[in-house]
Amino acid sequence: MIPFTKYLFLRTAAWRKSSLLIAFWALMGGCSGFLEQLPDDRVVLDSPDKLREILVYAYPGACYAAFCEAMSDNADDKGPNAAFDATNTQAFVWDENYQEIYQESPAYYWSACYGAISHANHALELIAGLSPQEAPKYNPQKGEALVARAYAHLMLVSLWAKQYHPDNAQNDLGIPYVTQPEKTVLVNYKRHTVQEVYDALERDIVVGVDLINDEAYGSTPRFHFNTQAAAALAVRYYLYKGDAWDRVIHYADRMLGDNETTIAILLRDWNGKYAESGYYGIQQVYSRPTENANLLIDNQLSWYARKFWSYRFSMTPVVREIFSLSPFAQRLAYTIYGGNELVYNIPKYVEYFQLSSLNANTGLGYVSFPVFTTEEVLLSRAEAYVMKGDYERAHRDLNAFFSRRVLNYDPAVHRLREDDVRNYVNHSGVAI
Repeated sequence: MIPFTKYLFLRTAAWRKSSLLIAFWALMGGCSGFLEQLPDDRVVLDSPDKLREILVYAYPGACYAAFCEAMSDNADDKGPNAAFDATNTQAFVWDENYQEIYQESPAYYWSACYGAISHANHALELIAGLSPQEAPKYNPQKGEALVARAYAHLMLVSLWAKQYHPDNAQNDLGIPYVTQPEKTVLVNYKRHTVQEVYDALERDIVVGVDLINDEAYGSTPRFHFNTQAAAALAVRYYLYKGDAWDRVIHYADRMLGDNETTIAILLRDWNGKYAESGYYGIQQVYSRPTENANLLIDNQLSWYARKFWSYRFSMTPVVREIFSLSPFAQRLAYTIYGGNELVYNIPKYVEYFQLSSLNANTGLGYVSFPVFTTEEVLLSRAEAYVMKGDYERAHRDLNAFFSRRVLNYDPAVHRLREDDVRNYVNHSGVAI
């Protein structure tokens, strides 16, 4: 006979066991519906609108200006009394041993570009799996994904490899050109040659440009690869490659036309509206999507707007004078601001500060950065005309440019002529 206390113990244990089993199966039955749901908030890409949402992330969203500007002729040394920044300093002295990985660093930009490429590849994979009846509905999104993928790769190969040269491109190491979305943690990527990268770039650009439709972007075309920005990317690509000047001109013609007056309207009005706007007025209008010159704006996670004017290696009195002079006119219309030489700058950017929470005092800074502009396209076409020996059309483009840049512009006085260029070049000791 089982003692009562042991009997009570066994009955209690059996009850607990059966209760646990009942609870377990009840839980499993209740979880069946839950487990059928996606485990996170990922977007199900089942419509053009949802595909458009994921393509918002097919842009780097990172700032390259902080290190690229310091490596250019736009920067000089203000001296030890100016603000120190590690990336700014290392870029100015062309030190390749970067240790920083924060927002303005090369390492951050590298990762951001490949992150953008990954989003573009996920979108392209989805479109590739659609039926022949459904796929054409997604042509604008396919075009955007291809062009966005090409843009990020072009920036990477331009910054981390030798510039394209037909004699060396087949041997020069480039970067991995990634065309498949990442689905494993560790992937061994092949580092393609510069020639392979440029070949892949051309395939993506040529197909993508013709698929883009601005109507797919609604009211925000300047924040996507619209038709003008895509043409600008093609212009940059063929200019960098340097073996197809007619292609540079072809894509530039898509957005510029050949009327000098019409072209000038698409440029920043430095000797008009900008000259009258003052510091904060220029700052507000420079990066706006309503500015004709801005073809594509990338919202970048960056402190550049609050720091660029104070960097040690940036605008100095020497650079300021260069920005004010032209070999063909007395003064240019750029107004250089700053109370002293430690803070000389041209206002361009407004920081958008996002609080980390409603009650927080900390957050993240963003800047709207024009990554393609009408001026780049215009000067690229002028260079292509020069390379083809078509100086008349090159002067037309340069005159459109100067009409918005020369202080107190008077076409009777300031129009550029071929003799002006020849006299200037010959005086400098370089024959043309």
